[in-house]
Parts: sequence; C-alpha cells; structure tokens
Amino acid sequence: MYPAFIQDCRKDIKAAAELKPAFASLDSAALAFINAAGPLAETINSMNKYYDQDNFKDDAFAGAKAFHKTFIKQFDEFDPIAKKYIAEITIMSKQHAANEIKATEKKEGKSIKYYTLLTMQEAETLNDAVADASFDVAAVSKQLADFEEHTQKLNEKINVEYR
Repeated sequence: MYPAFIQDCRKDIKAAAELKPAFASLDSAALAFINAAGPLAETINSMNKYYDQDNFKDDAFAGAKAFHKTFIKQFDEFDPIAKKYIAEITIMSKQHAANEIKATEKKEGKSIKYYTLLTMQEAETLNDAVADASFDVAAVSKQLADFEEHTQKLNEKINVEYR
C-alpha cells in the first residue's frame, strides 16, 4: 500500500467524520479503522521491500520472523476493528435501503421500483440469515414466503407494464 494512499484515506475519513449529520458509531468505527490500517500498511510495505530486495538471503530469514510477529500482532488488533467498521457500514446501508423503500412507496406506490428494492433487501436478509449455521428455520421460512410473495408481485407488475 502506498503511504500516500493511507494518508489520503485518513484525511478523507477524518473529513467525512466531521460532516453533519454525524453518524457517531460509523464515524468512530471509520476513524478506528484508518488509524489501525496505517501501521499495518507500513508493516506490509516493509515486508514487501524486505522480500523484493532479497534481504531474507542475507539474514537467514531473521527479518521475516520479526516481521511475522509484528504483522500478526497488528493484524490481530486490526481485524476486530475492520469487522466493526464493516458492521457499521452494513447497518447504515440497510437503514438507507429501508428508507429508500419507504420513500419509493410513498412517491410511486407499490411500483416495479418498490418491489425491486424490497426483494433485493429481502434477498440480502435471507442470505445473511442462512449464512448462520444455527438459523431459525421458522423465521427464515416466513422471510422466504414474504420474498416469494413480493417476487410474484414484482413479476406481475413487470408483465402488466412491459407486455
């Protein structure tokens, strides 16, 4: 990773975190992410340089062993921060999708766009649910029935409008 890229990301994330309205949990997760990414990127760059310059041949991989310890420590610190950031983005994305569905229904009624947005959100929810090995079969069955009903309504709308 290029140091300038990390610096630009840090600058952009800090600027985004200062925008209003604030999204405190997302902003906090984003700042933690970029602050943890910097040192990890520096280590990765140093490792690349070490191997590109064949330094491992000169030190019998002593540098590689040291890099490995540093990398694992930094990655272990970074991983939960990255997962938290991804989770916050997912929450924000789902909220945005739900708001868009409501706004579309208010503006257009239960249109093709409405059912398209709704079934996309339902498909994502179903996918997330069944990804968990211990998912609730009854709950997923209900979600699947709703999805099938909405998919059928979408098909009906398309057939009426485009035939």
